Amino acid sequence: MSSDFSKYPKSDRRVILALAAIAVFCVGVLLVLNNKRPTGQPLPAEKRSDYAPPSQGGDGGGSAGSALHTFDPNTIDSATLVSFGLPAWKVKNFVHYRAAGKVFRSPDDLLDTYGWDSADLEPLRPYIRIAAPYQQQRHAERRNYDAIPHRQSFADADSISSRNFPRVEKFKALTLVDVNTADTALLQRIPGIGSYYSRSIVRLREKLGGLHSLEQLFEIRDFPEQTLEWLEIKNPQLRLLNVNTADFKTLAAHPYVGYDRTKLIQRRVRLYGPFKSAQELIDAGIFTAEDLEPLKPYLTFN
Repeated sequence: MSSDFSKYPKSDRRVILALAAIAVFCVGVLLVLNNKRPTGQPLPAEKRSDYAPPSQGGDGGGSAGSALHTFDPNTIDSATLVSFGLPAWKVKNFVHYRAAGKVFRSPDDLLDTYGWDSADLEPLRPYIRIAAPYQQQRHAERRNYDAIPHRQSFADADSISSRNFPRVEKFKALTLVDVNTADTALLQRIPGIGSYYSRSIVRLREKLGGLHSLEQLFEIRDFPEQTLEWLEIKNPQLRLLNVNTADFKTLAAHPYVGYDRTKLIQRRVRLYGPFKSAQELIDAGIFTAEDLEPLKPYLTFN
């Protein structure tokens, strides 16, 4: 090999040696870079939105990804939720709901987020760990639940801790209560409604801007159907929502609109001018007729 190499002129040998040295250097750099790249390195940001980790096998299932680990929904960041395999728009709704003041005191509270359902929650449930400070208020709210029929079996066990709380005197005969004007004290006088459901009713009507149908109460989880005979709606004074002039925060906060639809509405108004009717919201593909139905009484276009 050396004798063959010596046949070349001195200048050619220098070029060959230089090229060989460059080749060796490049190979070495590639090997070093490859060894330094950490395993499990996240995808670049520009590709992350299209990435959905594979679903976890076994009982985990659902939409969650393979990177599941314990977390507190009150402190988890959006990037981690996306890495679990949740759709980006659901993560946005979750973050905005929490930023608006929502505190998650139990795993089921995650279902209060617009667009979330049991298929999103169940794979995450085994990994949810809620810190004690976030749970304390939930315990206080639920302490006086002995008046709720399907929880009556727990009343005796809880009677010691609740004996310092005054018992609410229930109505003895059927009495109609206006669901839009009654305070929590009056609502708790209805058999089957305790502090938990009374507070939930008030929160729901505040979010919506009043109730136009008693059926809306079933948006409260496990709401007792038998209590509807005690409730009525008298001349509802609904808080109207102008989709053409309302600011982003107001539109997005309405449970029947949400963050993503608000973006579509305001983009449509900027490009094509104001909506003139509810039908135009359907024609624009922002709502289906079914989704828009409960929102119609709140809409104004003037």
